[in-house]
Amino acid sequence: AQFNELVTCLRGGRETGRQLSQKLNLPVSAIQLQRYHDINQGGAIKVILEPPGDLIGKSILIAEDVVDQGDSLKFLDSYFAQRGVTSCKVATLHQKPHTKRSAEFIGAQTSHWVVYPWETAEFIATNLEAWANIGLTRDDSRQILNNLGFVLS
Repeated sequence: AQFNELVTCLRGGRETGRQLSQKLNLPVSAIQLQRYHDINQGGAIKVILEPPGDLIGKSILIAEDVVDQGDSLKFLDSYFAQRGVTSCKVATLHQKPHTKRSAEFIGAQTSHWVVYPWETAEFIATNLEAWANIGLTRDDSRQILNNLGFVLS
C-alpha cells in the first residue's frame, strides 16, 4: 500500500507511529482523541489535537497500539473523509476479536489486556493508586503485580 502520511493516535499509538514512520520513511503527524474516562467507561469521542496541514487528496496510514471496540476508528474514518482524505488505512499492534472496525494491518489478535514495555511505569503507578484507594495494602498490591508477571524489587 502506498501512503502519503502516517497519523499516529496519541497517546497509545505514539510509539507504534514512531516505529512505523522510520520503517516506512513517512512524514508523521498526530491526532488525539478523548474517549475513555477510565478503563471501563466510555464517553463521546472528541478531537483534542488535530493533525496539522492539509490532508485533502492524501492517503494516510493511522498507527494504533490496540484496536478494541473500534468506535475510535469509525470516528476517524468519518473525520478524515470530511477532510478530503482519499484513503484511510489502519495499522495496529493488537486487535480485539470483538471490534466493530478492523484494522487493515494487524500484528496479532488478542482478547487480553495488553501492557506494552513503554507503559509499564504508568500501569503500575495508576494501579497502585487505585488499589490503595480501595484499601489494599502495599503487600496485596505487590502480590497482584507479581501474579501479573511484574517483578518488583
